[in-house]
Amino acid sequence: MMAFRLILLFLSFVMVCLTYSFGNAAETYSKNPCLGEANLVCLQDNFDKLYRENYPLFWKILHNAATKAQKCDSVEDTATFLRLVKLIRGSQATGSAEFEEYFSQTVEQLCIQKSKCFLDGLLMLDKSTRVLLIDMLRTPLFVDNSKIDRVFLDAKTNKKYRKISDIYFLKR
Repeated sequence: MMAFRLILLFLSFVMVCLTYSFGNAAETYSKNPCLGEANLVCLQDNFDKLYRENYPLFWKILHNAATKAQKCDSVEDTATFLRLVKLIRGSQATGSAEFEEYFSQTVEQLCIQKSKCFLDGLLMLDKSTRVLLIDMLRTPLFVDNSKIDRVFLDAKTNKKYRKISDIYFLKR
């Protein structure tokens, strides 16, 4: 009988510990989003909170996404990164100058160094996002304007990219 009571006491203790542990895990996740799913979608959905409360994770996710975009192994990865323009210029704008500078520098370099990959990524964006990104490139922060112009001039000669090039030169 004594052994049975000890087993019940032990099981009760284990149950209390598990309940406390699961409660802390849920609380930790609500305080630190993206811990279980450190990806760009989570960053977009939790931009302000992640930037304020888990700065290292914010930049880790962003750097990983930028690296994938710059490798150009997958046009989808590049397009996913380019969609972040909505966090700068779109309805979801955050007002983070640090993020805007990093994003602008990465996109401008991608545009002039891996133009085909960049243009293919642009083709995967919806029209309004494409226009936001092209508007941003009209006034680059880190690259000479003539280099961006050259990319879009060259794109004009390729039927696949002509519409994108036309958007770039439309409002000049």
